[in-house]
Amino acid sequence: MAINQTTPGVYIREVSTLPPSVAPVSTAVPGFAGYTEKGPVATPTRITSMLEFEQIFGGAYTEDFNVNSATLVVTPQSSLSEYNLYYHIQLYFANGGGPCWISSAGDYDSSVELLVSTEMVAALSAFRQIDEVTLLVAPEFGTAATSPTNSYVEMLNQSSLLQDRFAILDVKHTTSASASATAFRSISLTNLKYGAAYYPPLRTGFTNRYSDQSVLVTGLPVIPAAYGRLDMVNKGAGSSMKVTVPSSITSGDKITITIGTVTEEFIGGTHFALTLPNAYSELVKAIRTRASLIDKILVADDYSTTVNPNLFVITAVGNGQTIAVTGTGTLTSAVAVLTTNPSPVTLAANPALYRSVTAALNKVTIELSPSAAIAGVYASVDRDRGVWKAPANVALSGIIQPAVLLNDDDQSGLNVDATSGKSINVIRQFSGKGNLVWGARTLAGNDNEWRYVNVRRLFNFAEESIKKAIEQVVFEPNDRQTWNRVRTMIGNFLSNLWRDGGLVGATTEQAFRIDVGLGETMTEQDVLEGRMIVRVSMAASRPAEFITLEFSHLLQQG
Repeated sequence: MAINQTTPGVYIREVSTLPPSVAPVSTAVPGFAGYTEKGPVATPTRITSMLEFEQIFGGAYTEDFNVNSATLVVTPQSSLSEYNLYYHIQLYFANGGGPCWISSAGDYDSSVELLVSTEMVAALSAFRQIDEVTLLVAPEFGTAATSPTNSYVEMLNQSSLLQDRFAILDVKHTTSASASATAFRSISLTNLKYGAAYYPPLRTGFTNRYSDQSVLVTGLPVIPAAYGRLDMVNKGAGSSMKVTVPSSITSGDKITITIGTVTEEFIGGTHFALTLPNAYSELVKAIRTRASLIDKILVADDYSTTVNPNLFVITAVGNGQTIAVTGTGTLTSAVAVLTTNPSPVTLAANPALYRSVTAALNKVTIELSPSAAIAGVYASVDRDRGVWKAPANVALSGIIQPAVLLNDDDQSGLNVDATSGKSINVIRQFSGKGNLVWGARTLAGNDNEWRYVNVRRLFNFAEESIKKAIEQVVFEPNDRQTWNRVRTMIGNFLSNLWRDGGLVGATTEQAFRIDVGLGETMTEQDVLEGRMIVRVSMAASRPAEFITLEFSHLLQQG
């Protein structure tokens, strides 16, 4: 700043002697898109822990299971939900993940339980406004029946457009490794250098969320705790027997039974010794004493109970079906529809069975696609080694084993594909080493420039860091002084990158080159039109993917 020295005295002027610097940007901040229990939809939110995720987006989806009380075999009531983002975030943090962004595609829909392509694309598109995001992940597609095509296209297109992020895709397992690869490669995708794909799904140590109300215990002669309206008229005796029961019973509901002039009330969810006329009393007890042992039950066995043969026989057949009441000539026919009802009676009434059922449920582990775990690996490798280190030959945490065990022959057709070039990285189990990420190629597997994940991400890192630093010279004079200033800024940044091992070469001259200036990168016309062109060349570190050991005989000397 010029000082107008018109008054005698001492003036201070600060002189800048240190060159401006380039600040490195974050390299592994994922944006996860998926379904959540609650939270803002298509509004990316930054979190740093599972606790924050649960506070903002809630917990896992509650699954419905059947458990056979005799064999303790656990099966889903229909099929498992496709909503499993919660477990993927757990897996991400378990593998070294740090801060990340969550964009909810919507709340859980218990009537659908499937991914909706348009909702997922909207959740992913919202990340375009978040500059910090450097990875895009939609992990629920890896084990879902829903097609991922539109979402994968958005992830790759967004990465190419913004040039500061990278997409991690999942290859869904079909019948075999080769069939899975064929199905994935048939998806029409472009901008392949901005993404990588991983296979197979992983068997984790996580268990599904469930509640007593979402578990059906079968193999027990039980009857539901709620039934419809039952009207019976004993014409022969001239006495009206009537029971009115709500369509659902919860703890504390009063149920009124009237036979003739006698009325009795009892509370839903409990057992009673009834004092009504004997025949009807026995009928009610025959049903009520077979009350559920868990909140939500299933009639597993048919049974018949004869109550006073002079009046009627009641036969209960299956859940959601009917009670047929037939008389011997003194009673008209009547029907009551059984309905399933959550009641407060739980397996606490049978502690041994309750423990057995919960133990069986907790043995059922979850299978997840690998992308969230891989995002954690990217973050941990970047933090410990640097973005230039290939995120491979790294053990995964929180998993038991890959869902498909692969060998060298299986992997050869996945790692290299001469037709599509869509390389697929695999997770393999090695004896004594654990479950390792065993591949580091982008989807552009046949591209010499952008074949490797770490090369693409290194350039993303350098480009974004330099871009943000150079913004300060926009509208500065397009002259030699500015050019030298820019060259120094970038040179210092790349020198540090070279010293850290991100660039190869014996000297900085071999590791990188920066060209800027009239006659080098610009013409006089460029200067007149306000363009300053800086060309940065870097010798990126590439992984030793194939190591060959050569052995030969050495003849005896002397």
